[in-house]
Amino acid sequence: MRCWTIASLIVSSCLISGAALAQSAGRFTFQPVEGGMMRLDTQTGHVSLCTGAGVQLVCRSVADDRAALDEEINRLKRENDSLRQTVAKGGTSPRLSLPSDEDIDKAMGLFEKMMRRMMRTFKDEAPDKI
Repeated sequence: MRCWTIASLIVSSCLISGAALAQSAGRFTFQPVEGGMMRLDTQTGHVSLCTGAGVQLVCRSVADDRAALDEEINRLKRENDSLRQTVAKGGTSPRLSLPSDEDIDKAMGLFEKMMRRMMRTFKDEAPDKI
């Protein structure tokens, strides 16, 4: 129990002097936050939350989406570079293939059949002369 009291005093004193610690020079800076101290590694940008446990301060990594974002940015850069190289070499972009004469004749035959049927329907449903 006495160890916890000492740790509480250490954490409390750190919280009180947090502003001074945040301004200190060195690899790590500390900033008081609810529940402990936030530690920033000024060389790597890594952030940890430090809390009192027993007679010492225990620092745990804080989840950071930055690593995932950096990984995605790097993947997209590699993909972009690969596509640029492909285009520079003449590219393998998809080619537009035009329909053959046979395909056009078949489509036109279907269109003509549809038009005849439609005209016949209009003619059959047209009212007699007024």
